[in-house]
Amino acid sequence: MSMPPEDAAFDLLEASINGAVEGDVLYGAELLDNADDNITKDYGLSIGDCDGADIAPLRGGQGMEEYDAIFILVAFARVAGTDKSDKTARRAARAQARALGLEAAKVFHKNKTMNGQVKNSRILRGKRGFDSLESGEVYAVVNLPLIVNETGRQLQSHEIPI
Repeated sequence: MSMPPEDAAFDLLEASINGAVEGDVLYGAELLDNADDNITKDYGLSIGDCDGADIAPLRGGQGMEEYDAIFILVAFARVAGTDKSDKTARRAARAQARALGLEAAKVFHKNKTMNGQVKNSRILRGKRGFDSLESGEVYAVVNLPLIVNETGRQLQSHEIPI
């Protein structure tokens, strides 16, 4: 576990996107490794910066690690057309961003250790809405906080493997 959790999340999502086939929700999605990258496609995912983490020694004192690291995974979909207030276009974008967010959450649910790069991870309560860029483009966005190496984490009875 020597890689930053944001990089581990990027690698896991990149493999999922690259493995997607036409018709899959992630097929053709753009993947950005930070929130400041320019969006070039109509839909995709972005890995936000770590918003905080506790740092503590590993068991046995052999090294240090980040715990309770939280960063935001953003699913986005461009509102199509020139009339960005068009209800049909906004609903379609919101549905696509939601589907991307759910599929990304599924990726982490199936691979909580991000291929052994972290001890555990899980998506927390998300938030959905719309955001405008300086270019005038409007996107439906789903913000999904991802917590990594959560301390005191126990499997809840309602969490069933997919």
